[in-house]
Amino acid sequence: MLKVLGGSSNPMVPVWLLIPLMVLGAMAGCAILGVAIRALRLSPAARRAGIAPLISALGVSFVLANSMQLMFGAQQYDYGIFGLDGGSLYLNGFNIATCTSADPDHTILAAFV
Repeated sequence: MLKVLGGSSNPMVPVWLLIPLMVLGAMAGCAILGVAIRALRLSPAARRAGIAPLISALGVSFVLANSMQLMFGAQQYDYGIFGLDGGSLYLNGFNIATCTSADPDHTILAAFV
């Protein structure tokens, strides 16, 4: 699973310990970020009347999205886990759907819409 997500195939820490550590680290980071955003931006705006809290929340979301884009870049990453070849839809090398119609792209897209 780690290799699918772009990680090392031979990590220094055992995988059974690495995944819970990553989840706990992400939870702690999100909690700290949430408390900071609430204290600095959303609580002062909540005391005001009108749509100030909504506009403040939209501004925070734009700042977060654009700061991540600046940090990690705007290019798309292709991890090669999805593939559409000859009417078959592949996920991580496994065939998960096959289409036999004249227009396979349309049929597969219609199944998801």
